[in-house]
Amino acid sequence: DSDQLITSFKADVDLGFATLSSITSYQDWRYDSINDQDGTADATIRHDTTYNAKQFAQELRLTSPTSGVFDYILGLYYSDGTTDRSFLRTSPIPPLKQNWDSSADTTSYAAFAQLGYDITPTTLVTVGARLNYEEIGVFFQDNRGATPVEFTGSDSETAFTGKVALQQFFDNGLMAFASVATGYKGQAYDVSSGFDQRRADNPIRSEDSINYEIGLSGRALDGDAQFQLVAFW
Repeated sequence: DSDQLITSFKADVDLGFATLSSITSYQDWRYDSINDQDGTADATIRHDTTYNAKQFAQELRLTSPTSGVFDYILGLYYSDGTTDRSFLRTSPIPPLKQNWDSSADTTSYAAFAQLGYDITPTTLVTVGARLNYEEIGVFFQDNRGATPVEFTGSDSETAFTGKVALQQFFDNGLMAFASVATGYKGQAYDVSSGFDQRRADNPIRSEDSINYEIGLSGRALDGDAQFQLVAFW
């Protein structure tokens, strides 16, 4: 049984020199599952699990007009998410039995900017950057014994990502482009059966990427057809 609520609200304010945008969103997902693991009539080995994931996010953006030789986007971002999970495995084999509750949360703060400049009327350069600070935390309670055993952990990390892109427009309607960008995926906890303090003290490490892209786009057949050729690595 799965229930999901997704809401968002966007408001734009024209300041004359720029547009101020506010984007607010909230998500709530609940998932309840009962699984017969061994396929027997009485479900000798059975999994009962419940997820409840919630996230609130708020973004503020200041966007300039694009009519001049210089344009920009400036922004601030905040999000807070929590995932609660309970898990119960019944089994006639004692080592297979599981009974635990957990909660994992992630809070992110970011500031970002993207600047565009027309080097010439047909040559555009774009530079973007984002500074991201993220906090994670975990709580895990093993309920199999007479007295529950608890494990907790927390960590934080700061990451900087950026992008540089170049566009060149030609008289025949062709446009060539190239970009280099870095990416970041934050830390996380592997919350599952067997979770212990060692895993609470050692979250899954963050990941970084570098993306390269070049391409050519345009129109053919007197504008009746359009095409894009892109190489990505």
